[in-house]
Amino acid sequence: VPAAFLAQRLRLHVLATMFFAILPDLVDKPLYVLGLAPAARWIAHTVLFLVLVSAGLRLLGRKQLALSAFFGIASHYFLDLRFFIPLFYPFVGYDWPTAYYGPALDSVALLFEAFGLVFIAAGHEDIRRELSVLSFNVRKILGKPK
Repeated sequence: VPAAFLAQRLRLHVLATMFFAILPDLVDKPLYVLGLAPAARWIAHTVLFLVLVSAGLRLLGRKQLALSAFFGIASHYFLDLRFFIPLFYPFVGYDWPTAYYGPALDSVALLFEAFGLVFIAAGHEDIRRELSVLSFNVRKILGKPK
């Protein structure tokens, strides 16, 4: 919700900003569940990730999308501050939490985040309009009638 609010106020792509707001969990939680990360908040919960994604989009000439990425990811970090987050990894060493949620809880949390994004998107007029345009463009590319 903070990401959608920021996007509206800054005239950014609401849906893109909301996607970027959950991107850190979409990256890190599956890695943790698969045993590939030391914690559920790992590489995508770092300043390095924020800079690489935002700067990468900016270098590709996608200024609006880069701003959506920056504010979406940054709002995620802000909301996660009450938990352990390795903001400066890999530049700073961290003692990774050993008693974190289990894989089952992470999977459920990730599922609820995905459903939350869909429900918020479905109820937001700007997002419905963006989805409609996206749907039209996909149908046009695929050569399917409206």
